[in-house]
Amino acid sequence: MKRFGRWIFFAAANLLWLGALAAGCEVYEVLHTRHERPAVEAYGLQRGAETAQKNDEVIARYASAPPEIGLDVRARESFAALDEPARKAFVTERHECVVLCDPVGRIRSVFAASGDSAAAQFGAALASGTELSASLPAHERADASAALRAALAGNAPQYREYVVPSPTSPEYALQFTFQPYVSQGEVGVFVRDSMWEVPWQRFRKNVHQNDAYDFHTNHLGFRGGDIEVPKPPGVFRILCIGGSTTAEGLTDELTYPAMLQRKLREHFHSDKIEVVNGGIFAATTGLERKRLGDYLAVQPDLLIHYNFVNDVTYQYALWASDNGLFSLLKNRLARSLFLRHHFNMWLLPGRGTLESAIGTSVVDNIRAILEGARTAKAEMAICSFACPDVGHVPAEDIDYFNLRLDSMIAQSTLDIRGYAQVVETYNGLIRDLCRREQLIYVPVSEELRGGTELFTDICHLRPWAIERKAEAVFRAIRDHVSARLSTGPEQRP
Repeated sequence: MKRFGRWIFFAAANLLWLGALAAGCEVYEVLHTRHERPAVEAYGLQRGAETAQKNDEVIARYASAPPEIGLDVRARESFAALDEPARKAFVTERHECVVLCDPVGRIRSVFAASGDSAAAQFGAALASGTELSASLPAHERADASAALRAALAGNAPQYREYVVPSPTSPEYALQFTFQPYVSQGEVGVFVRDSMWEVPWQRFRKNVHQNDAYDFHTNHLGFRGGDIEVPKPPGVFRILCIGGSTTAEGLTDELTYPAMLQRKLREHFHSDKIEVVNGGIFAATTGLERKRLGDYLAVQPDLLIHYNFVNDVTYQYALWASDNGLFSLLKNRLARSLFLRHHFNMWLLPGRGTLESAIGTSVVDNIRAILEGARTAKAEMAICSFACPDVGHVPAEDIDYFNLRLDSMIAQSTLDIRGYAQVVETYNGLIRDLCRREQLIYVPVSEELRGGTELFTDICHLRPWAIERKAEAVFRAIRDHVSARLSTGPEQRP
């Protein structure tokens, strides 16, 4: 009996030591990550500066004029220094509403453009001394208060999209930018029409905003210049669909679809080739499937698909859970920052589980898009999805991408190595799909092998790398376009 008691004692003691060791490792990893964050962010900025010359060469090649980026950002930053007449002129010229709030969100003053626009009506309903959040729908109030506090605490603007009632619609999307003025002890809340008609699903038509990008939409709500619908005779039209990795670009001219159009027109000496940017920030393949009717309405001859990261963002937790005890244990362990950073590959679902989950969600959505395209007598090309080449980059790159991943994928149980494995699983499924369905396969991932010299985060590209992506797509579809131009765009099988 005494021997059994000693075994129990030693087992309990060992468990306590293991628990203490695990807790110590976790505390170390959290503190180490927090301590290293400034250096990791500085490293990312340095790597960006090192690619400046390549980026400038691409910008000079494709932009009609040197791009001016961040005009709206700088206008908001300077608002606090304006006098009263200049503030009134500001909101009138920009058709905006500006609300100055104290640190707890009480309204000090309101400047609103006159008229019946949604922003003007929102401003007209506000009163000094009241809480700004009280003017928002109930489900947005806590978020707005948190955004205001975060802006002051971090001395950096916070951006939100809220849907509010308007004079013309029960639901109208407005953009709220919480701009901190720390020295004055207040926050300026800038309210204007959102770029979204339906947030994260559909762009508003004929928008122009200049924040991180100089961003325009046409009369159909797609990024870039206008196109004619019905499509004019003799035009070969390509539609690029995807998420922010399709829509991204400092200006409309510096997106990969615009670069692709330039390359095709120069190669074939024809302005009868059009490439439409159907990218939608944060779009998943599920949304693309939902928007298929809008894509086909532009009468494309060829659809090019490039997307995956947003499906990972919203669905990986489901893919990683098969309701089994082992799966549940791995998901629990993956919540540890220490285990996630050092043993992530061990915590991934099995390859078969991942292939099945991605196949019955993402690939099925792409199949539905393919079927719709074929019904409309359009053809389709599918790109492999690019991500950092984690097996051949320095440790500093891994730290940087892990930092970016944690900010992009909320409550992620992935590190950058695990994410790369998930992406490669998707790419393998896409290669198989293209082979079986005799589709054009575009090897974007294979052409973009590298780290921070190419990628600004886990998926978005620097301008010179966007051109490389456009070049990869150009080479993959060039012969197909040549064949279709020789028979005429309307002569589709």
